[in-house]
Amino acid sequence: MTDETAPAKKPKKKRLTRLQLERRRMIMRSLGAGAAVVTASLVGWYPVLNRMFDRLRPPGALVEDKFLAACIKCGQCVQVCPVEAIKLGDSDEGYGLGVPYIDARSQACDFSCDAVQCVLACPTGALSHEIA
Repeated sequence: MTDETAPAKKPKKKRLTRLQLERRRMIMRSLGAGAAVVTASLVGWYPVLNRMFDRLRPPGALVEDKFLAACIKCGQCVQVCPVEAIKLGDSDEGYGLGVPYIDARSQACDFSCDAVQCVLACPTGALSHEIA
């Protein structure tokens, strides 16, 4: 028999030693613990992300995505609000810089102004008298 026709011998699978198995287990446990720590740290951001989409918009605001597309963040609705209920989003809040919103806990809109002045002041139509 020649070497060319002889079946190729499969190399024996190397068995891991006890030390190598312990190292592998330690690495897997460390990765699992690291993933748990990262997940636990991100859970704290859930309320912030949840509040991001729960902003109360000024009266007559369009549907959220259309409102955000139409609003140019000029602040005219804030200037004409007689009860100072409308505020502009700050950079530290993470809700969109300059986007108008109402924080009803500090000052609610009571619709006491004539013809809802914020709607009349809006130059882009992001606030409208029409019912959506």
